[in-house]
Amino acid sequence: MTIKKRLARASVGSKLALLVLMLMMAAFTALGLVFSTASKMQVEEGTERALAQQQQQITNTIELFDTTMQSSVTRMLNAFLATIPDNFTLIEDRRLPIGERDAPALLNAGFMLNNQSGYLADFANRTGAPVSFFVRDGEDFVRIATTLKTEDGSSLLGLTLSGGVKDALNAGQPYTGMLYLAGRHYMTRYRPITDFNDNLIGASFIGVDVGEQIDELYATITNIQLHEKDFSLVASTAPGQQGKVLTTGQWQGRSLMDFKNAQGEPAFAPLFAADSGQIDYRLAGEDSDRITSFQHYPAWDWVVATTIDKQEVTAGITQVRNQVFGLALLLALAVAGILYFLERRLISRPLDALVSLAQALARGDLSQRITSQRQDEIGKLTAAMNSVGEDLSRVVGQVRGTTGAVNQAAGEIAQGNEELSARTEQSASSLQETSASMEEITTTVQHSADSAQQASQLVNSTSEQARRGNDDMRKAQASMEDINRSAERISEIISLIDGIAFQTNILALNASVEAARAGEHGRGFAVVAQEVRTLATRSSDASREIRGLIDESISHTQQGVAQVKDASQAMAEILSSVERVNDMIAEISAGAREQSAGVGQVNTAVSELDAMTQQNTTLVNQVSGAARSMSAQAQALEQLMAGFKVAGAQDMATSSMSRQSVSHQSMSHMNTQPMADGEQTAFPPPASAPRGSQRREEEEWEAF
Repeated sequence: MTIKKRLARASVGSKLALLVLMLMMAAFTALGLVFSTASKMQVEEGTERALAQQQQQITNTIELFDTTMQSSVTRMLNAFLATIPDNFTLIEDRRLPIGERDAPALLNAGFMLNNQSGYLADFANRTGAPVSFFVRDGEDFVRIATTLKTEDGSSLLGLTLSGGVKDALNAGQPYTGMLYLAGRHYMTRYRPITDFNDNLIGASFIGVDVGEQIDELYATITNIQLHEKDFSLVASTAPGQQGKVLTTGQWQGRSLMDFKNAQGEPAFAPLFAADSGQIDYRLAGEDSDRITSFQHYPAWDWVVATTIDKQEVTAGITQVRNQVFGLALLLALAVAGILYFLERRLISRPLDALVSLAQALARGDLSQRITSQRQDEIGKLTAAMNSVGEDLSRVVGQVRGTTGAVNQAAGEIAQGNEELSARTEQSASSLQETSASMEEITTTVQHSADSAQQASQLVNSTSEQARRGNDDMRKAQASMEDINRSAERISEIISLIDGIAFQTNILALNASVEAARAGEHGRGFAVVAQEVRTLATRSSDASREIRGLIDESISHTQQGVAQVKDASQAMAEILSSVERVNDMIAEISAGAREQSAGVGQVNTAVSELDAMTQQNTTLVNQVSGAARSMSAQAQALEQLMAGFKVAGAQDMATSSMSRQSVSHQSMSHMNTQPMADGEQTAFPPPASAPRGSQRREEEEWEAF
């Protein structure tokens, strides 16, 4: 059985509980999605703000370290220069070899500084800071004295400055900054040297080894994280080393430019296209998105980047959302279960009782009733169904009583017609004997007079029976009219039920329109409204079929009334004919007494009397056929009413069987004659309802 058929066969309570469950699930799901989405957005925004703050804190730490070291190296250079005279002279014409090249001579208070690194050793040994002197040679600055050496101990004499240091000195400005010299990080200070004429002739240098502090700073930056998978790093922006990771960790020494995103493009290229910002990306081969906040520190050619994993940030929100969905499901199931229990008790069970009552009424059992104290719509519907059963029981009882009386009256009419037919045949036999015995005029006249006297008595009796039959016909006509009025009352009740079904259909249509306006949230309610509308349509169709049957019964009843009227007119004609026969017999008696009138007149009278007798026989046969037809119609109507079970049905059935027995006994003694061509009963026996139709009606009640 498909889900659609199962849903169609489900009770109203089950459907309402299922609808409430679906609506609650939809509402809770929508609420959970809104809550989780809003929470996720808030967490992401808060994380991005915290990431930006953390990034700013790292930058501030670097800037504070830079400022502190610059102040320290500046003080140390000033302290170094304070130990020597501020008297420098450049001898451009005197060039001395230095390293792999030569350079002009630079003197300090007459002391030659070229190749005199030992002159600086005392201060370097005391402070641990290397110092140097540079002489200006054109636009270059050549190192002529220094305590700075490479890692293998080689001298740096003869090397020239380049980049920002050279530019600052040529502009007459000191330069302070961190440089990577001889394999170590130094915070350096370069200061221009001028002669007495303020001509730029050289530069002094001092460096503070900050390698350990830089390593500690790298470690500090690496350990800064908001979540387990977060990490921070420092990469170089210097030409030739752009993207190289300087901090410790799994990416140390690797270039950020080697990492690709899911689209196959360099994932960290935006870090070197702007001074600061954030980028969203997913590395190739990974299943989670990342956010990296970055900021440049131009003084050191650094870019500081902090990265977080989006999935890790929203993991808590996802867990809470799943828990909310689980609790919502449990709550929805609990509410639906309680609602199902209440609806089954307050709606489904009363409706099942009403369905059973309607099925009993459909089977003809009009004795069933439902006791209910409710005052709501179901209570009103129960009262209406009980009222329908009572009205139908009263109508069926009245029809049963009327059909019994009609059947009895038809039996009496048939019995009277039997006597009339016998006497009419006897009169015809007497007339034949009279015609054969015309030769014995005296005996024939006397016999004719006696026969005429007897015929007069018989005709009088027949006239009296015909009058009683006419009165019974009028009573039968009145009873049939009462049946007609009762059937019209039933038709009005069916029309009322049809109107209720029409109003229900209108309400269901309005509910469907309102559900369509509600959009997706009203789809389940639209399905229920369509089912209600379908049921209302079925109820309307059923009421129209019942009204058709009632209208057909009214039509048959009206035909019966018309035929009873015809029978009454026939009885009147019989009565008139009997009176005419009586007059004729009187004339025969007068003719017998006036024998002298002649045999010819007697023969003429006998012939006329024979013709009238034959006509009377034909009329009596016609009345007998009408009586049989009326009796058959009454029996058919009684059988139709016997299909209904009402209170007190046993007594009514017993009396009906007694009347039917009397009718059959009366009919069995009749001298039946063939009915005229084309005659048939006005009420044929009712055909049994097809099983398919009955089964279809039961299925419709069950679906309701």
